[in-house]
Amino acid sequence: MILERRSALKPLIKSSGGVHLTAYLRNTGDRSALKAQIEAAIIKADSEIGSAMPDFDRRLFLAPLRLLLTNDKLLKSLKNNIGLFRTAKLFRLLALPIEIEESCVVATSFHVKPLLRWVRVDKDFLIMGVEGRAVHLFQGTQHSLRLIGSLEVSDDFLKIRPKNQFANSNSRVVARATPINEVVDWLAKQTRLTKPKLYFAGDPIIGQAIRNIIHYPSFMKPVLSDSFAPDQVTSLCLEIRTRMESEAISDLEKVVTEFHFAEDNRAARRNIFQIAKAVAQGRVRKLMVADGIKIFGRFNSKTGALAIHPRDLDHEDDDILDDLAQSVLAKGGEVIVASKEDIPDGHLAWALLDHPTSEIGLSTIFERPYFVPKEREAI
Repeated sequence: MILERRSALKPLIKSSGGVHLTAYLRNTGDRSALKAQIEAAIIKADSEIGSAMPDFDRRLFLAPLRLLLTNDKLLKSLKNNIGLFRTAKLFRLLALPIEIEESCVVATSFHVKPLLRWVRVDKDFLIMGVEGRAVHLFQGTQHSLRLIGSLEVSDDFLKIRPKNQFANSNSRVVARATPINEVVDWLAKQTRLTKPKLYFAGDPIIGQAIRNIIHYPSFMKPVLSDSFAPDQVTSLCLEIRTRMESEAISDLEKVVTEFHFAEDNRAARRNIFQIAKAVAQGRVRKLMVADGIKIFGRFNSKTGALAIHPRDLDHEDDDILDDLAQSVLAKGGEVIVASKEDIPDGHLAWALLDHPTSEIGLSTIFERPYFVPKEREAI
């Protein structure tokens, strides 16, 4: 069964309360460099959680990271960049096939912006290839490809015919129910939890017959190829990846246009204090935040008050952009993590509200003292 990455990551994104350690490690294949990053994360975490835990609990908390340092076999097997996530009850290691910035953050929730960017830029897709009576299903991303399974059907599967002799691949077809339904049921079981884009390769008439029955919401047109053999799948995958890269750029351009339109209608905010207030009120429908930028401080998710600090002071400080993103997701909103260059005018956050309103809580800018370094004065 195919699992959606977003669902698998949801426990990390939603986790809050208590000490959370997040470390992102750059993996170039040099184990000594990787170990040096783990050691640096241990030292930073040890100093920041000293006031939050007794010595024994702190040693227990950091024990999985220290054990990882001694596991050369595991470190050698890791081919991608790495995310480490630790609470008192959880330790999780993720292989991240995306560019990341080496970092370690200790806070009351995980630092998840890189995970949200991963979900956005590295979407899953499926390839269904029909080769005679054999139906193959592959799952791919921008960085991976694997065979989910294959299904052998009866000879009746090949007796699909157009409704009339002049029919083309878009015409309704007459097919014997049993073999087609067998394929449809098999695909439905594989995609019960998630339905990524599905691309078809093989006889277009068979593809149309499956499309007519399955009602799959993301069954992509047209077919990738009029025939299919397993040795084609790599080239088909590359074609899909190229399409999806173009779609990701186009989707981001559409989002920016949507934000500009909302701004013209007084339904968007760029001031981080106004955004925080709107997030606390549950009024942010869509939030764009800058990747690779951290603004340390504290965000009160109930009142929307912010306290911005010049640096990461202790285990209760977190990246405010990360906290805002998590709060928006928790309230059913959407978050787009983009490079700072993709957010117009150099702003670090941009919020689209549910509906136009008057200025939101301008007085909150003066609620608490804060320090903003010069490079962040454009907030």
